[in-house]
Amino acid sequence: MDHPREEPHHRPGAEGNGNEQGRGEGQVNGNNQGENEHVAVVNARQDDGVISAEESEYIPSVLGRDDPLRMKLTREELEWAKEVKDIVEGYPDLENLSDFMCAQLAIAAKGNMEEAVQKAFGLQEFCKEYKILNSYQEGCQKLQFMIRQFPRMMMSWGFSEEDGTYVLAHDTKYFDTTVLSTPDKVDSWMAGAYYLHTTMTPDMATIRKGHIVLIECEGVDWSRKQDYKLLQKLFSQLISVYPQKSEMRHYHTGMVVNLLTSMVKRFLSKDLRDLITMGLQHDCRLDQVYMVPDVPTANDRMILRLQETLRRRYDNEKSFKLADC
Repeated sequence: MDHPREEPHHRPGAEGNGNEQGRGEGQVNGNNQGENEHVAVVNARQDDGVISAEESEYIPSVLGRDDPLRMKLTREELEWAKEVKDIVEGYPDLENLSDFMCAQLAIAAKGNMEEAVQKAFGLQEFCKEYKILNSYQEGCQKLQFMIRQFPRMMMSWGFSEEDGTYVLAHDTKYFDTTVLSTPDKVDSWMAGAYYLHTTMTPDMATIRKGHIVLIECEGVDWSRKQDYKLLQKLFSQLISVYPQKSEMRHYHTGMVVNLLTSMVKRFLSKDLRDLITMGLQHDCRLDQVYMVPDVPTANDRMILRLQETLRRRYDNEKSFKLADC
C-alpha cells in the first residue's frame, strides 16, 4: 500500500518486488536538468544481442533501474578505467581490484590517475582496519546493524524513475554517536558505512550521475555531545576516499544553518556547490512521510531494499569485465 500522502520529490516505486508493506518511497521529482543530455557509449551490447545503432551511440542521462545501459562506459571512461587497472596492477602493496572498481575509481576521479590510486589505497587501508570482508553476506549484517542502532535516522532507500538514480532519506535529528558505546559497535558501524557506500553505487550510471540524499534537519539538537573524533575519522578515512557522487538536499534547515552553509560554500568548487541545496520545505517533517506505518516496519522495509540493491551491486561487479567493453 502506498503512503497516504505524496512524498517530497518522491512518488511510488522502489527497489524491491513491490510486495513489501509501505511500498512508496523511491522516486524523486527533481529538476531534471540535463535530462536530454547524452554521453557517448562504447560497445553498447546487451547480453541477448546487439541493440539499435542509436542506443549504441548514446547513453541517456536518465535510465530505468534495469536498463542494460546502466553498466556501459563512455569511450573516455573506458580509457581511464583501463589505465587505472594497468597502474594498480603495478603496485605490489595494492591488492587486485575488480574491473568494476577500476571503472568506479576512474569515473569518480574523472581520469585523475593520482587521485584514483590514492582512493584505492585509502579504501584498502579502511577495509583492513575494520576487517571488512567485502562480501554480500557480511554487508547485509552490517547494514542491518546500522539501521537497528539508529532506528529513526535512516528513513528510506529507493530508485527514482524520473531522475534515473537512487535516493536516500536521512533524519539528522536522530543521529547520536553516544549509542556506539563499545569498540565493537564502532567497528561494526564503520563497516556498515562502507557497505552503505557500496550499496549506493550499484552501477556505472549511478556512479556517473550520483545518488540523491534527502536530509531532514528540523529539530536537531546542536548542543548534543557527539563523538567528533569518530565523525572526523569517518570523513577522512571513508567518505573522502570512497569513489562516489552525492547530491544533498537539506529540508527545514533554518536561517542560521542556511547562512553558515552559504559562507562555507564560497570555499567549495562549483561542482561541489551545485550538489548542495539548503532551505527546502515540505508540509511536514520527512519522518511523517517515511516512517510509516511505524518505525519497526519502516526499518524492515529499509533493510530489505538496501540488501536488494547491495545484491545488484555485487552481481554487477562479478559480471563486469573491461575486456568485454
